[in-house]
Amino acid sequence: MHKGVKDEGGWTLLEIMIVATIIGIMAMIAIPTWSAARNRAQTEICKRNQNMIYEQMNIYCLEHNVACDISTFPNLCAVRDALVPLDGSPKYIKRRNVFSCPANPDQGQQHDYRFVRDGNDITGIECDYNEDHND
Repeated sequence: MHKGVKDEGGWTLLEIMIVATIIGIMAMIAIPTWSAARNRAQTEICKRNQNMIYEQMNIYCLEHNVACDISTFPNLCAVRDALVPLDGSPKYIKRRNVFSCPANPDQGQQHDYRFVRDGNDITGIECDYNEDHND
């Protein structure tokens, strides 16, 4: 070894390019997987929201001795207002964001669902924002 020459031990350009390529390949594999997992999670949360709204709506109707139909709830806003009152004492559902599909970037919208009806009777809730969430 020559006097005064010090080995810095740094990375060569080739090594940096190989590491960057490996990271890029890993990202190409991981991003679609994360996206699919996010979509599955949004679908499951949406279905849970639909079930919760419908279940709590039925409990409300039983407790108030009213029919669970269009005359009691002409639209989903009426359901939301009955189940999540603004006076600070939610008895049925604690948060209004349950009425927003998690896939909708505008979570303040709060009317992403629609009634499933049999005549005037309400038989379920479906996602109006993303049809795939109703399967």
